[in-house]
Amino acid sequence: MKLFFKKENRKLGWDLFFIFSILGIWPRFIEPYLLKLKRIVVPIKGLHPSLRKLKILQISDLHFGLHVQDRFLNKISDQIEREKPHLILLTGDFICQSHLVDEIRLSTFLRSLKACHGCFAILGNHDYERYVSVNEEGDYDVVDKGASPFLRGFKRFFNPVKPSGKVTIQASKLSPHIGLTTLLQDCNIQVLHNQLHVCPINDHAINIVGLGEYMLGQTRGDQAFASCNPSFPTIVMVHNPDAIPRITSYPGDLILAGHTHGGHINVPGIWQKMCLMEHPRFKKGWLKEGEKWVNISRGVGGTTPFRLFASPEITLFTLEKV
Repeated sequence: MKLFFKKENRKLGWDLFFIFSILGIWPRFIEPYLLKLKRIVVPIKGLHPSLRKLKILQISDLHFGLHVQDRFLNKISDQIEREKPHLILLTGDFICQSHLVDEIRLSTFLRSLKACHGCFAILGNHDYERYVSVNEEGDYDVVDKGASPFLRGFKRFFNPVKPSGKVTIQASKLSPHIGLTTLLQDCNIQVLHNQLHVCPINDHAINIVGLGEYMLGQTRGDQAFASCNPSFPTIVMVHNPDAIPRITSYPGDLILAGHTHGGHINVPGIWQKMCLMEHPRFKKGWLKEGEKWVNISRGVGGTTPFRLFASPEITLFTLEKV
């Protein structure tokens, strides 16, 4: 005890206190609310003149819950309103662990999203009737939604597993969350679950394909692309980027994904334990996969507001002819 009260040790103690306070304050109270707007020009071969300068905005991983602040929601909607996108595409994980709460507040935010050619969405692994994640064997399985995300993350850090790519029977049989899908439809957001929507724009059109969740074994390309007209540009939405290698044989100029939160705690040696992936190269960012462009969004939220070197983002794409 006397050692602690020595002058030099007191100084060291205070230094350590402030260092760890700063390290804790930034990822918990600052970075989760530093919303970034990423702008990307998407070159598309033979793009029809009427589709040039078409603006498509991607939002992912809202993870709406009681912890989400109105101030942050307003920041998102205000930024989108300023950009005036022609299309808004939402790539899943609207809620946390299949738990739909505070529906009026969520509905108010979703109704604020405006795009002249419509809003379209897919579902993530949190958006079905039960929550699906990686179990202790590495399989995609139903997880008790009462489990604390913090405690699960803490356990995962010390006992990481490698995703096997296998889906349990109970996970594969899950249906979309009825309350959530109804709310989205009431907010004029069209949910595409292994479906294709042909969106007329001026005197041309684009294909918007929305795939089911990979972690439930419900990414069904044959069904979703069955009526795809290859003369139109094709935008593909899939929540989990680990599905990308399985859909590259289908049409598509641009693939949009989320799920990873950019690694969430984006520190080498740590993010791999917290963000379990079959294909780590799809952690985040703007990539080329064969002839297709791919964007893996860092998303805007999380089950808990904690991010480090992975600030939240929305992405605005502008189509251009090559």
